[in-house]
Amino acid sequence: MQSVVSRFIEVAQENPQAIAVTRFVDDVWESVTYEQVLLESERFAQLLSRAGVLPGEAVVIPSLRSHDLVSKLLGILWVGGCYVFVDPKLPEKRQSQIVETTGAKVGFDLNKLQVNGVSPVLDTHLSDSDQSPPLISQAHDAAYIKFTSGSTGEPKGVIIPHKAIVRLVVDSNFISFEGPNIFMLHSALSFDAATLELWGPLLNGGRCVICPPEITLAPDNIGSIVQKTEVTNLWLTSSFFNLLISENPDALQSIKQLLIGGEVLSVRHVRSALAFLPNTRIFNGYGPTENTTFTTVYPIPRELPGDIISIPIGFPVTGTECEVFDELLRPVAQGEEGELLAFGKGVAIGYLGREDLTGERFVEVKRINGQVERAYRTGDLVRQAEDGCFEYIGRNDAQVKIEGHRIELGEIEVCLHSFDEVKDARVV
Repeated sequence: MQSVVSRFIEVAQENPQAIAVTRFVDDVWESVTYEQVLLESERFAQLLSRAGVLPGEAVVIPSLRSHDLVSKLLGILWVGGCYVFVDPKLPEKRQSQIVETTGAKVGFDLNKLQVNGVSPVLDTHLSDSDQSPPLISQAHDAAYIKFTSGSTGEPKGVIIPHKAIVRLVVDSNFISFEGPNIFMLHSALSFDAATLELWGPLLNGGRCVICPPEITLAPDNIGSIVQKTEVTNLWLTSSFFNLLISENPDALQSIKQLLIGGEVLSVRHVRSALAFLPNTRIFNGYGPTENTTFTTVYPIPRELPGDIISIPIGFPVTGTECEVFDELLRPVAQGEEGELLAFGKGVAIGYLGREDLTGERFVEVKRINGQVERAYRTGDLVRQAEDGCFEYIGRNDAQVKIEGHRIELGEIEVCLHSFDEVKDARVV
């Protein structure tokens, strides 16, 4: 299986003059070809090699949608590193916590972060002696580390390999990446939907439209941005989708494929969208970070049953298999409620530096067919219908979703306990 970089190079060499990235620079949308992105990526790889980045090392980068973001990420992956997004809006302590956990020694655009002990990758002049570094990354190597809320108060770093990204977007069965394949990158980069928005188009010869951080998507402006940049595929959190369908559904008229999720879908808003958008295919995407963006996807039919009370989370995506288990990790009969376990190429390597937690959530289990395989315990309660479709029921723990972002209530309790005035705390 290919790495992200080897796949991109292959696509770039086949389509050198195709538009890879549309970005907003000096108040103007400009387009960059695959050939240009490849050259820029190679240059960043040379700078990183000069900075001493070794295979397997983390490189810090602010979670800002900069115009040269794609080239920097490819450069990091080129030398065998893995990228770690740090949100500049996080408290200084949280930023430092993330960086210290990764052991990162270098990073890009560090002036936008509040971290110490990390050296900036300087944009210096390269001499003729600066040879292009060898392409090191392999399919099983770490590509990025994403941090999620942790019940103990410590953020959890989820290590995602190249093969998990490639499995998500190459030869996929949940949406089409053929023909006009123009995704808008507008999600927070610390949110794993950005993985789809970035690599979905770029590993398939499509185009990634980078929505700059100074432009905030809102119901009154998303339509004009979509039209100006000719976006065909879009991902929205359920909460923003509901707002948009209520206030400005016409903004989505030109979208060919619309993916929504991150939280339970509203049947009422989905019905409205189906009525307003007759030419748009709508999908419900479900999946934890630990199984790389999507685990299952449900293609929502044009005609919803009149008595439907919830939108299913659908069927496993390419490279992923799912089964339902009880609390003792025994397979349950079809139609019975249980915890969803995910198997396959999308499963993360584990939690960075947290062998104990990795052992709890990434487990070896005996499947229905008798095979013992490694799986991720999602903590989500589901049941499976006769046609193989999964229906979401709820959580088996105290994790909640707020605008698509996972929050462990235990983390809030830990924070409250840190105050001398607080004797005890519970968060519901």
